[in-house]
Amino acid sequence: MLRSLRKRFLPIILLLSALLARCVQEYPDDPSILGLGALNAGYSVSVNVTGLQDAGLVLASGNASLTLSSSGTFEFSNSYPAGSSYNVVIQAVPAGYSCNISNATGTVNANVTNVQVDCLRAAVITPSNNSVLTSTQPIRIVFSRSMTGCTPDAAATPAPANLASDISATNLLTTNVANDTIEFTTAGWTTGSLRFLILNNCQSADGSVFINLTLNYLVASNVAYVATTGTDVGACGTVGTACATINYAIGRLVANGCNGTIDCAVLVAEGPTNGTAPYFRDTYNMGGSAITMSDRISLMGSYAADFSSRFPQARSSILVGNGSLCGSSSCHILVPGTVSATTLIDGFRIVGDESGALNSLGVQVNGAIRMTNNHIQAGNGSASRMALNLSGGGLSIINGNRIEVQGNTATSARAVVLNSGTADFYLNQILTNGAVSNATAITLAGGTGSIHTNGVYTGVANNTTGILINSTNAYNITNNLILADQALTGTSTGIHFLLALSGGAVINNMIIGNGSSPQSFCMRDAIGLPAAVDLDSNNLFGCPSGLMEDSGGIAYDTICDSGTSMPANRGTFGNATCAAMYADAGTKQNVSINPVFLNSGAGDFHYSASSPCLSAQGGVDPGTYGITVRPDADSQPRPGADSLYSIGLYEPTLGCL
Repeated sequence: MLRSLRKRFLPIILLLSALLARCVQEYPDDPSILGLGALNAGYSVSVNVTGLQDAGLVLASGNASLTLSSSGTFEFSNSYPAGSSYNVVIQAVPAGYSCNISNATGTVNANVTNVQVDCLRAAVITPSNNSVLTSTQPIRIVFSRSMTGCTPDAAATPAPANLASDISATNLLTTNVANDTIEFTTAGWTTGSLRFLILNNCQSADGSVFINLTLNYLVASNVAYVATTGTDVGACGTVGTACATINYAIGRLVANGCNGTIDCAVLVAEGPTNGTAPYFRDTYNMGGSAITMSDRISLMGSYAADFSSRFPQARSSILVGNGSLCGSSSCHILVPGTVSATTLIDGFRIVGDESGALNSLGVQVNGAIRMTNNHIQAGNGSASRMALNLSGGGLSIINGNRIEVQGNTATSARAVVLNSGTADFYLNQILTNGAVSNATAITLAGGTGSIHTNGVYTGVANNTTGILINSTNAYNITNNLILADQALTGTSTGIHFLLALSGGAVINNMIIGNGSSPQSFCMRDAIGLPAAVDLDSNNLFGCPSGLMEDSGGIAYDTICDSGTSMPANRGTFGNATCAAMYADAGTKQNVSINPVFLNSGAGDFHYSASSPCLSAQGGVDPGTYGITVRPDADSQPRPGADSLYSIGLYEPTLGCL
């Protein structure tokens, strides 16, 4: 049956096949003849990039992107129908670059080829930024394209640190292409630490792009070099004659006129990398002798092995081994009483004495010092470990460091102790990793000063304290994050006032307790603080034993309005009904609310979009108490775009609820 049907319809099938083949052959090759438009109706978008020499430029167009590392012409992978619009954006630029885009948007009627991205960077800066500039050394900047010049900012303050007024000539030179190098010469730079030069509107020759630069230097009259491959012979005055130990280099500089009347520096290279834990690079072993500082001889670590560049945040010049006695503890660096804060220590990892003595210490300051970009540790003492002990006079400036007690096996751990003098702590991480008996991040036993925008953490011990105040002096404690971790058998406390301060302000701090402790207080007042001590606009949260314990041992767990004696969102501390309230200090506008950080479990304490405005916008203007307003922990201005001050380390950037 099937065979007969196939035979019957075969002529019809063959006829249809022939007709279809004929139709296909006669259909026009160009559909536009029939007014249908081209079958490939999409147009491309390409971009011309100039001045790019490094990876990291990311451009986006619709759902396509380009990740680029060089100049040239590049086409996006997507296509656009005729009459549609395109929008090319710069999503990321390499570090140190400024990039401008032109012809970024438009309507597509043909392939788009006129999108232009012009990039500029300061390719080579000599001497490198954040390093040492000798007193008559030119500053030379090689850019990635031809330039017209830069404008030094002579009005920037503080004026004594501004190098702009020292410039005697500005020269356009050629290194790779015509006029790509700008040189600033001088008859003599003003010596000292933390000198700067701000260059505005460094303009490309074609006018397509500009960049602003800020250069920071320690200006020294004389330098000595130290490397792990060096030898303690001669003056150590060149890279090729680097010595092996910092103490030897300091001695050579003193012998050559660096006796406290001029500014000098020891330049210390990072150790070459190796496979040996825990540092995986060569280190500087103290060999039983602590480094003894000399006035106005600064230590600048983390230079590359050939001293061609410097990366102080890497903290890759590492001091290890046994120190020597610095008072009651052995330390790695001793700052005598003759040293002032014009002396800088920058770019080191200071492990602290590793002799296994009862008491170990990282840095002992009997004078004053400026410390930036260091990792300061406490050694391996069995009874007491302390990372930084300030017991001198004058002003010590401690900014941008990690100050840490490593390990948790000592009886007592204290990261920072201030006994005397004045100290400015700003943008530091100050922490212990715990102890057996007592772990305290900051002890204020004397002196005076400011603790501003620091991360403070206690670790775990029988008793833990974020900031212990055992002094009658005045301190300003502002915008810190204070995490009081678990007390195993005793009490966890954020801030503990043991003595009645003479004044000062504790404002805008985020204080977080620990619910697993037998007792956990955000604040404890053992003496009855006077009204001259202001406790204003702090967020006290997660302290189940009480937001405040007063000098009579009474705990207060509620925020109360002192005027109405009623629970409130902001105010002082009271019991559940506010029938009894904390009556000491100048206490007002404090809150107790979950800050809803972005990811506190991963150490991200930025505010999230779900953070309550009561905390994210709940701070007081520090100027109310005569405290300088300083940028937040991201170096963003305070107040933020909302014109309101936050509580804690960061200003909100995602809004609040």
